[in-house]
Amino acid sequence: MPGSGKSGLVNRYLKYINTPGTELKVIKRPEFETNFRQLNWGLKTTDPYRYTVLKNQNIAADYETALKTEPSRILISDRGLIERRVFLRAYFHQGKISSTTLISETSLLGKVDIPPTQLNMVILMMIRPEISMDRYNYWDNPGPVINMDFLPLLYEQYWRFHYELTCRKTIPFNRYCCIDAEGSMEAVYEQFSHTLNIFIEDQ
Repeated sequence: MPGSGKSGLVNRYLKYINTPGTELKVIKRPEFETNFRQLNWGLKTTDPYRYTVLKNQNIAADYETALKTEPSRILISDRGLIERRVFLRAYFHQGKISSTTLISETSLLGKVDIPPTQLNMVILMMIRPEISMDRYNYWDNPGPVINMDFLPLLYEQYWRFHYELTCRKTIPFNRYCCIDAEGSMEAVYEQFSHTLNIFIEDQ
């Protein structure tokens, strides 16, 4: 969920895992974000759905390229393909996209979720919409995504995703963990880092 602390947790973990003397190289997803925002910033307000689609198409392409270039590395993405699936559903329920678009994009995701992208583990960071609004301090000036019209829909769709992974097992990821990110920063980081450490040790 927006405001759950994903980026901060990833950045902190990378500093820990990539200390001098360690053999493993763990990197964050390829950094295209700055240039992409400069080129497409207007879309974020005028057409947030199109902005999300374009952004995540870039993430998918860069992620795949990085894996092909150095397949021995472990890549950590703080947002991207999972969000695309969930955001699409939320936009559909908000009436922003048609069922045809939803089906088309979801079909594309089905092709991305398998190798060579190899999303082997997913950590879902959950906070309630009200907490998200508080952390962004957007109550007086809501954004195109951070608002109480959209966030409850997004929250519902993340739980739907959780159900699909844990009960229906319809999405092919090897490992999955859902973390309550409303607690203290230290408590959340301890669970987050412990989960990643176990995964990395098994690689």
